[in-house]
Amino acid sequence: MVNREVMLRNLNDPRHPVFERRRLYQAALDRLLAMLLAGLTVLDYGCGPGDWGVWMAT
Repeated sequence: MVNREVMLRNLNDPRHPVFERRRLYQAALDRLLAMLLAGLTVLDYGCGPGDWGVWMAT
């Protein structure tokens, strides 16, 4: 399950593939956390395993 804790842990783990893009991903995560996502429609356009889409949906 993808949640905020897992996302943050992955961003801070040098062994995880997202670590090299941590600044970009952290900025995106911060922006999403500042938004009210309830009731919005999100399109995940095949940009990876769907972690962000699952996280936003939950």
